[in-house]
Amino acid sequence: GLQHFPNTLLGCTMLEGRERGVRGRCLFPIFVKVHSIIVIYIRYRGMLILHPDSKRCCECLGTCSLIILSAQWERRRTAMKQLHEQQQLLPAFVSELDVISANIAHLEGDFEEMESRLVYLETLCCQCEERTFKQHHINKLGYAQKVADLEQAIQKKLKEQQKVYEEAFNEDMKQYLSTGYLHCRGKYLFISIIKDNMYYI
Repeated sequence: GLQHFPNTLLGCTMLEGRERGVRGRCLFPIFVKVHSIIVIYIRYRGMLILHPDSKRCCECLGTCSLIILSAQWERRRTAMKQLHEQQQLLPAFVSELDVISANIAHLEGDFEEMESRLVYLETLCCQCEERTFKQHHINKLGYAQKVADLEQAIQKKLKEQQKVYEEAFNEDMKQYLSTGYLHCRGKYLFISIIKDNMYYI
């Protein structure tokens, strides 16, 4: 076998050295190098024999790598396609955004106008409330004044009627004392005074 080739070659070299003398000793280093190379080959040849399917493994590895790269490429191609579609929709989105911004600005203007109107209405409500309070106070004062005037008029009227009644009573008493006859003028005046007071009530 090939594993016995270095020993055979070494034996032949030594034999040739004995026969040829000095010439064999000069060729000995060359054959030592060849022997070393053959030993290295034999040492690592077993590793190559232990892996007879290395080529097939490499092919499978290459196929798997190709599948992975294809899947990654497909994902990236899909992502680029979606990005391109979104980029195509970008101008329409920008125009819609401009319209929305314009509508928002218009709504802000309407809101400011509405806010100013609400402030104006609030001011009017405060003024109306103040006027109502003042008018109520004035009406209350007017009513109190009317009541006071009415009470004063009633008191004046009562004093006048009381004076008339006292005069009539005194006349009746004088007439009774002088004639012994009671005319009862004060009675009729008293009834008249009561009727007048009922009218004021």
